[in-house]
Amino acid sequence: MNWKSIAGRRIAVAGDLMLDEHVHGTASRLSPEAPVPVVQVTSRTLHPGGAANVAMNIAALSGQVELAGVTGQDEAAELLRKSLPEAVGTAAILPLATRCTSRKTRVLADGYHHIVRFDEEVREALDAEGQRQLWDRLGPIIANCNTLVLSDYAKGVLTAELCALAIGRARELGVPVVVDPKDSDFTKYRGATVITPNLKEAATAAAQLGQASNDPEAIGAALLAAYGTPLVMTLGAKGMLVFSGAVATEPVHIPARARRVYDVTGAGDTVVAVLAMALAAGFSLAEAAAMSTEAAGRVVQMPGTATVTLEELLSGR
Repeated sequence: MNWKSIAGRRIAVAGDLMLDEHVHGTASRLSPEAPVPVVQVTSRTLHPGGAANVAMNIAALSGQVELAGVTGQDEAAELLRKSLPEAVGTAAILPLATRCTSRKTRVLADGYHHIVRFDEEVREALDAEGQRQLWDRLGPIIANCNTLVLSDYAKGVLTAELCALAIGRARELGVPVVVDPKDSDFTKYRGATVITPNLKEAATAAAQLGQASNDPEAIGAALLAAYGTPLVMTLGAKGMLVFSGAVATEPVHIPARARRVYDVTGAGDTVVAVLAMALAAGFSLAEAAAMSTEAAGRVVQMPGTATVTLEELLSGR
């Protein structure tokens, strides 16, 4: 794979920004107050999550990235900005006093034994004024990118109106659009270059169309027929199916590349990041999907929310 060719590509990432916090400790006894473990905290780590993790993946792959989204005006927003590298542009991030920054706190004991997760977030749709302000920041960066990523974690930022504006602007400019969906109605992603659901997300979307099935090929065919947008459906350990856009064309199966699965956290963000950069470099959808499978196969061998660097891919490590 010609990994060098994806370096330096300019990618715009818009979507739901999060701060991932991991609280590490040891658990050797139960609480006398309730039958729950007592975790003796030893360390805390912070990592950008959601759309911000897609941006981190692009930066690790030597891409240039502009990040657009919404935070609150709170401590989590400040910590999120500080955790982003200089390679991630933040001018299109909109701070709003009316919302809080999405923050996911995971408590892990004795290595990576998951005890509990706390979510602090707002899920309501961004109001009209917030959408206008965000579009004023997002619109200009689309014109200066090679690919646009819409990273939708269903936290209310990527409304149908904003998706329509962004996809419409990108199509006018000939910019590919990669969508990571959480909304089960793919109507708002219509016109994108590719949608990247996992099997569960795809099955839920197909069920809304009256196609209740466990067969990935039948699910993908139903979504393709309904929305007319190519799909890269991730199947976990079974790899991916690529539906190129022609309904009568058989999907391309790409086997998984992981030799040992340690943690799947963030693997979908890696897939989206590599797809975006490979499409920007002129690779076909099937070629881009194969590259994203290789990169994701490395990420799932690492604990926590991880990224793979361009140097690691070039060296074959």
